[in-house]
Amino acid sequence: MERRKVNLFYGSLFHDIGKAIMRSTGERRKHTLVGADYLKKFLTDLSGQDQQDIIRCLKYHHAKLPTISPTKDDLYYITYIADNIASGTDRRLTDEELESYSDKWDSKTPLYDIFNRFGKKKTENYVNPGKLRFDKLNDIDALLPTDIRKDFNHSNYIDGVLHFGHGLQAMSFTEEYMQSAVNLLEASMDFMPSSTNMEEVADVSLFDHMKLTAAFAMALQQYLEEKKITDYRSELYIHGKAFYAKQAFLMVGFKLTGLENFIYTLTSKGAHKQLRSRSFYAKMISEWFIDCLLRSSPKCWCKLNSANLSFHKLKHTGFF
Repeated sequence: MERRKVNLFYGSLFHDIGKAIMRSTGERRKHTLVGADYLKKFLTDLSGQDQQDIIRCLKYHHAKLPTISPTKDDLYYITYIADNIASGTDRRLTDEELESYSDKWDSKTPLYDIFNRFGKKKTENYVNPGKLRFDKLNDIDALLPTDIRKDFNHSNYIDGVLHFGHGLQAMSFTEEYMQSAVNLLEASMDFMPSSTNMEEVADVSLFDHMKLTAAFAMALQQYLEEKKITDYRSELYIHGKAFYAKQAFLMVGFKLTGLENFIYTLTSKGAHKQLRSRSFYAKMISEWFIDCLLRSSPKCWCKLNSANLSFHKLKHTGFF
């Protein structure tokens, strides 16, 4: 895979880590700058240009562009619009205040259960603050949403950030470590809410948002390459509103016949534990199937990566 694509992947996947850092320290700066400064110390093995490609994705993904005119094909234009798509908003149209400065944000907000919105009876369940731990895998109840709300505190965020930092020290920012980077992010930030804005429902995790942003970014890069578009500034930023109407994505879905009966036909006690286990098995089968399909077509496989395997792990996003 070309080095620029690898840089785009890491820059987009880690674009919002500054949120976790800020909440762990209470630092009164924009999360774009906090995240960029934090990641710099882990990029020492990369060339100066590769470092800048990744850092600029973190630093400018909210369209707060540098005063010096950037090149038209800067990667952060792709991260910028991918972040907008993953968030459902254009950052230029919103007045996003600093979390530490405004009463509009509450860093103690826990992650809401996404299923609160589904069904005839509305529920109010929350995900416990923490991180994925191997010693907790046998205690499924500790990982499931509960109706008891436990707010985040600085120590919860510090714990997640330390786990993330230790993982970064053990990996390299190369193609070979792309899946490891996704796994690390999930383990450390899947329990954190992406937004703590009290006017929004905090039911999207920080990990899910960053993973989706990376998936969109990689697919967009493939689209731009296919269409031979090199002026990212014009296409994605100046004329960004018009770009949203373009058919830049191809979504491919598939169905495993009989899967519903396998997952939902449970009659014994502790059915929710079996449901989680069977759902995990279905996820693994789905990812294995997609890996085999893509590996059989080298032209597709060389362009795609695991960050594109999103949307409930049963749908595939990409342009090929």
